[in-house]
Amino acid sequence: IYMKRLIHQINLLLLVIFSFHVSAQKSVLNFIENSDTNNSCFSYSPYLGEVNNENYKINSKKFDLTDENLMILNENVEIDFKNGLLLTNYANLDKQNSKIIFKNGGSLFLEKYVFAAESGDFIKENESLSLEDGEVFFKDSNLIFNFKSLKGSLEDSIYFENVNITSCFDASQGWKLSAKEIVVNSDKNRGVAKRVKIDLLDRTLIRLPIIPFATSNKRMSGFLEPSLSFSSDGLDFMIPYYKVISDSSDITIAPRNISDRGVGLETNYRKAHGKTRNLRKLDLIYFDEDDEFKKQNVENFDSRWAFLFKDQFNFNNSKVNIDWAKSSDSLVLSDIPGEITSIGSQRSTNLHQNIKIKTYFKNSMLSINHIGFQTLNPILTNGYKKSPEIEFNKIFNFKNYYLEGLINTSYFKANEIHGFYGFQTMNGQYLKLINNPSEGRRTYIKISATNKFNYKNINFKTNFDVKSIFYDLDSSNTKAQNVSVPQVLIDIDSLFFKKEKNNSISLIEPRLVIGYSSYENQSSNPIFDTYDLDKNNQLFNNERFVGMDRIGDQKFYTIGLRYQKIQMGITKLNMSISQKTYFEDPKVHLKMGHMAMIGSKKGPIVFMSSWMPKMNQMLMGYAGYQNDKDQLMMAALSYKAKFNKNTFGFAKRYRRMSGDFNVVLNYSEIFSDIKISEKFKFIAKIKRDNKYDKNIETVAGFGYENCCFAFNLTASDKNFTRYNQANSDMNYLYINEAWNNIIEIENKSRINFEFKLKGFNSSFDKNRNLFNNSLFNY
Repeated sequence: IYMKRLIHQINLLLLVIFSFHVSAQKSVLNFIENSDTNNSCFSYSPYLGEVNNENYKINSKKFDLTDENLMILNENVEIDFKNGLLLTNYANLDKQNSKIIFKNGGSLFLEKYVFAAESGDFIKENESLSLEDGEVFFKDSNLIFNFKSLKGSLEDSIYFENVNITSCFDASQGWKLSAKEIVVNSDKNRGVAKRVKIDLLDRTLIRLPIIPFATSNKRMSGFLEPSLSFSSDGLDFMIPYYKVISDSSDITIAPRNISDRGVGLETNYRKAHGKTRNLRKLDLIYFDEDDEFKKQNVENFDSRWAFLFKDQFNFNNSKVNIDWAKSSDSLVLSDIPGEITSIGSQRSTNLHQNIKIKTYFKNSMLSINHIGFQTLNPILTNGYKKSPEIEFNKIFNFKNYYLEGLINTSYFKANEIHGFYGFQTMNGQYLKLINNPSEGRRTYIKISATNKFNYKNINFKTNFDVKSIFYDLDSSNTKAQNVSVPQVLIDIDSLFFKKEKNNSISLIEPRLVIGYSSYENQSSNPIFDTYDLDKNNQLFNNERFVGMDRIGDQKFYTIGLRYQKIQMGITKLNMSISQKTYFEDPKVHLKMGHMAMIGSKKGPIVFMSSWMPKMNQMLMGYAGYQNDKDQLMMAALSYKAKFNKNTFGFAKRYRRMSGDFNVVLNYSEIFSDIKISEKFKFIAKIKRDNKYDKNIETVAGFGYENCCFAFNLTASDKNFTRYNQANSDMNYLYINEAWNNIIEIENKSRINFEFKLKGFNSSFDKNRNLFNNSLFNY
């Protein structure tokens, strides 16, 4: 106890010594500590005295008591009260009204504030103040207010006149906001400044008539960092404002101006709701006019916009998922990519328009769906709309047996479709439009029986399916063949492991799969929602297609071998190799005339591996080889490493027959995030199309951050697909020809600048979007 009191007295002595310095300097910097981190320049751990009741503890070299019970204190005055401490040279204390009046310099210490002023008064009961010529430090935001006068209550609002705000040791080397008047709501931790000037590095950056801001580093309303970019469309300037609506919802509104296009805004709304805290999200981009788009003489042009709405609702055993996006035209997200929204990007191909309802019963599920999309390629149609799609699934368990019944009924509608898939091709080219596509109902039924058992460390899984497809088409000119196909799959695997001396385990897992699916001619059936399944995903199952319009025939076996090395619960090495072999060539295909090479029974062989030599390094790769075509169908290699806060990565992706046009994807990417010093970092990214030997995307820049402010300066150079509107109305028979005449490559270069004033605005890192389209995600 004695030591504790001694420490308190030493702290008190230091504060008293500092108080005389404050009387001359009127600076709160003497009572807050310097911070060693980049997060903030100051930290405040207040000593608030020893009084924990409603009494006062008073120390003063001289004091008098007036007839009105006013205590006059003079020289080395210390007034200790509950949750506060006042140090000054001269003070009047009115105990009855809990009011303290001080002169000749004084310092007031509260839990979240430090005040230093030439003179003023403080009423302890309601924490109201009136101060002249002083400063205040806000602990929650690490902001220092230098003011001519201050009036108000800490429980309500504080009014400042002729005030400067900063969070820096030296505002001339950082930032400063000057205002004629500021009102701070203490309860909501929000402020409004009027007649504002913002200086950066002692130079005026911007003047504004009014600006709201937050006075807390918590989740608070306030302006986010402005975004400033220079691109082929001119200056792109945005000021986002973040508004906290409730504990579970917020909205960001960002007015935006693009020199060559016009004025618009972006909005992002979020709300967590329900017992499971589902996220509701609304994104909006809106430009009333687009001057650049007008030059293309687009008919019926009005405003340009795009929105996205996502939500999930849970009702007892049911849930509703909504994923709905729409745009005014197919090119708006290419011309005006979102900065704070996630509607789409300049490389997005379509917008989802889905509503899904699922209800769960005992061992069963019922779903009703609406599935559609809007294409972002102007020469493509929106394809089929699946509405409604009704699916019922029922499961039965009998010891080791697992029975499943599924029925899916879907209604397909389309005004017109493009001929990317199926047998709708001519002379090896894709038809541009099919004006009267097949429409109607498709019913898919699957009855499945599965048995699992183990014998002497060998796992057996047998599966027997009967799949049936029935069509009811609207057009009498289109004939479809109803089919039923039995399938059998036998899956055998085992696991062998060995414990080693260094607390590691080695695992070997051999696997054999034998599959059979009978042949039924389905060439006359329509193609609504079916695509070829990637070869690497065909290895261990009877499926050859994604969708329900085709049941692929095959007779095969697949042999696989997997090796793992696990150390301290972490997989250090993982390798697998698998080979599929056909007993005879499959006959069912999506495209007319598509046949496998006769006599080549070897299917795809796939190798996959990942290696973690150290905790901060990862090497991953895979490859797929198609024997019947003697081609490498796919390959990937990724390496990521982090050394002393520096990050480096390399990725390579190769795939044949990717995308709608069956083009070869041959990309590589390299990125780095290098911390040059405690305050500087360098970031860079290069993505390259190796097939055409050109860079697709290049990003490079520097970032600087100290305890006072932060800024990022990046330059990006990207190649995007541009659609020539002048040629889009020409009557092309084949999409291949339209692609060559309508599609161009457009280069868009940007210089992006963003800054953050510590304590004044919240974090908004635009560089977080740099790697969203990275090859590392695939």
